[in-house]
Amino acid sequence: MAKDSVTIRDVAARAGVSKSTVSKYLTSTPYVSADARERIERAVAELGYRPNGSARALVGGRSRFVGVLVPSIANPYQADLLAGIERAAAPHQLGTLLAIADNDEPRERELLQGLLKSGADGVIVTSAHAQDAEVQALRRAGIPVVLAGRHIAAPEIDSVVIDNRQGARLAVDHLVELGHRQIAHIPGPLTVLDFAQRAEGYRDALREHGLEPLPLLGGDRLPDPERGREAVRALMELPEAERPTAVFAAVDWIAVGVLAEASKRGIEVPGELSVIGFDNVSFCELTAPSLSTVDAHPERIGQRAVDRLADRIASGYRDEPGSREVLAPTLVVRSSTGEPKTRA
Repeated sequence: MAKDSVTIRDVAARAGVSKSTVSKYLTSTPYVSADARERIERAVAELGYRPNGSARALVGGRSRFVGVLVPSIANPYQADLLAGIERAAAPHQLGTLLAIADNDEPRERELLQGLLKSGADGVIVTSAHAQDAEVQALRRAGIPVVLAGRHIAAPEIDSVVIDNRQGARLAVDHLVELGHRQIAHIPGPLTVLDFAQRAEGYRDALREHGLEPLPLLGGDRLPDPERGREAVRALMELPEAERPTAVFAAVDWIAVGVLAEASKRGIEVPGELSVIGFDNVSFCELTAPSLSTVDAHPERIGQRAVDRLADRIASGYRDEPGSREVLAPTLVVRSSTGEPKTRA
């Protein structure tokens, strides 16, 4: 049976389920049992089924566009990453179809399903919240997919990432060399592997210097400036002798909130509180003071993700194992970090 003639009816017959159950599976609708899901996945793989949009693209040739799923464009990291994607797509004669989830996880699932059916030649996923199974569904459908700036525990999926642990070590080493001994960390959601790795790197680096990590600041939610504001408010409630003299934020977007709240409260940066972020997004030179950070090379990650996806598309994306390209972070020292003031 030709792959482009396989229908939902064929998949349902092979899996021994109804067409509606297959449809629910393909749209990530709940209430599909684990057994039915496993049989449908096996039938999809055996029959080489592609949803209609992709099948049409195969019949008519390549679509010459790739889908790009982003959680939000409010975070400047995503904007810099997208700039790299757009810059690299043109030489490969690829257009981009941008799908913005607005930090809404159900919406993100809907957009992934839409990209699955869109006829796109491939998909780049930049969101930290797309579930592993949803990303793997693209792979099983024969659609090239590359993760940009994030990991998942699936060796068959291509990814381009930064070395998060090493980046955290660079930040901590810098602060310790300046003389800081009480260094706090404001993490991103620890359910996301990249943020968990940054927190691990923070702890490991402090212990290597013979220092004790402090309790992590903030809750397990999306990183935004308010996280940084909340962290400063929490620090000011501590006795002065227990307050950290430096803060390492998991992303620059959090660090901006730290700087804003410190300014509001008259806390001198870097004299009373040094602040360092992670990402090196475009606004870091424009903050007051300018933000020291770890460069995660977001534009480079976007460019490399497109290059990898183009290679996959050109090769026909057979069952080769996935690859993981890990970029080395670099430290960027600006005005927000300095030696701590001696406390009375």
